[in-house]
Amino acid sequence: MNTLESVKRRGITLFTLGALSLEPTGAFAHAFGERYDLPVPMSWVILAACCVMVLTVLFAVFWPSKVRTQQALEGLSNVGESAPKHPSNISPFTRACGWAGMLLLVLCFLCANLGTQDPLMNFAPTFIWIIWWLGTSFGVVVFGNFWPCINPWLA
Repeated sequence: MNTLESVKRRGITLFTLGALSLEPTGAFAHAFGERYDLPVPMSWVILAACCVMVLTVLFAVFWPSKVRTQQALEGLSNVGESAPKHPSNISPFTRACGWAGMLLLVLCFLCANLGTQDPLMNFAPTFIWIIWWLGTSFGVVVFGNFWPCINPWLA
């Protein structure tokens, strides 16, 4: 074994031992209040989630797409399609949507750090879990992929 592999292995071992020697503490990252029991058995929820995942993969693989078929025929990839445009080519509406997304991101950070610690009264958990995850998912289905418009990291 050469010395580089020996040093890597020794470093990984020391890191693992150090991490295991730390005292565990309680984590309250996803605690939203009192315990809530689902109205259906957990096995049904897990089965439904597995079925959704399998159907999603099957649809993604077997659903015909003109773009995918055309790219396969031409041998092109879609790597560069999502690259950000030059700022001079962005419409005012897209720029305003990007600024709105950035302001919502800042508002969430401020509410999460400076707001009340009661998750039912704080804007950040409500926005992230309900408006963002659910609303954006349904919004993309209804209006199309508007994420590049409101992406705060590109604004």
